[in-house]
Amino acid sequence: MYQPDLCTAGLTTAYSIKRRISAVSIFLALLASPCNACENPINRNLLLSHLETPTLKRDYIVSGCADHVPSEGLPIIFAFHGGGERLHDANNRGFLDFTALSHLDALVIAPAGQSSHNGRSWINAFVWMKQHPQNDLDLPAALLADLKNRSDLPSINLHRVFALGKSDGAGMAMALACNRPPGLPLAGVALVSGAYFGLHAATNFAPTKHAICLPAAPVAMLIIHGTGDRVMPYRGQTFRNPKALSGASDYWAAIGPSVDDHTSQTFTADIERYIAVLSAQVFHCDSMQSSALGHVSTMSEGRNCTAPLRFITIDGGNHVWPGHAASGPQSGQPQNMDFDATAEIAAFFGITK
Repeated sequence: MYQPDLCTAGLTTAYSIKRRISAVSIFLALLASPCNACENPINRNLLLSHLETPTLKRDYIVSGCADHVPSEGLPIIFAFHGGGERLHDANNRGFLDFTALSHLDALVIAPAGQSSHNGRSWINAFVWMKQHPQNDLDLPAALLADLKNRSDLPSINLHRVFALGKSDGAGMAMALACNRPPGLPLAGVALVSGAYFGLHAATNFAPTKHAICLPAAPVAMLIIHGTGDRVMPYRGQTFRNPKALSGASDYWAAIGPSVDDHTSQTFTADIERYIAVLSAQVFHCDSMQSSALGHVSTMSEGRNCTAPLRFITIDGGNHVWPGHAASGPQSGQPQNMDFDATAEIAAFFGITK
């Protein structure tokens, strides 16, 4: 099991004394500590860049830390925001703000999703999509090609590429694992409070179109989910969001023709059973071995798998980026601050923080 560094250990210890100091105050103090300082930030002010090709037009932000650039170049992390989230805003409440991904020794690429019924979102969340969902699968390779021509960035390792996300963004990272695009050498994915959509049942897992996706081949995978997630329930659910249903005359209706203004055949995944199927059918693990992480979290790790598989369950955890304030409902509550998700992801990817 990953042993947290002093910064992460400090975070966990701090929340054990929450009766004396507020959770948010502790988190902000730790975020400002030398543990998280970056002397050579990439794109310090998180300014937008723009990608434009004959088929793609997309804003994105490049960030990360260049304190320790290996001879082979920095690893690359594609970071996908949740549905309707901003990448960054003036109040520091955007996806890159609350995840603190900019502190990682990596080139972090955070693209904006496509316009949808849910602000901006991704191909996996077909319940929300309006048009051109396939563009999302083409996006990472197009961004890599664009970055090759930029002289303002540190050297990068185009053979060490990872993807992560929260909610719909986690589903987007999973979509990349399930539909490995040409030109994307994907080394691993990390999925936090993920939204995994499919038709017909919460346990309809398959590599076929419109099922809850299964990768044809394994890639190193870390999944983090709370049992108290109120947005993407741990046991899955029938999707009946009125906002999406009222706009179901486009891409969604083409996928699930039975949809109407009141119901659909769209389901989100039963997380526990999803892990079991991934372990048995994709990663071919002998077993999953569990151990405690923090006070209310459990880490399960696949044994003798064909690729690394790790699963962290937060007992009572909500739809958040664990360990990070302003990241979702109840994000400042103790159960949602039990460990630092960014630190766990960095360790899993083999990247320093």
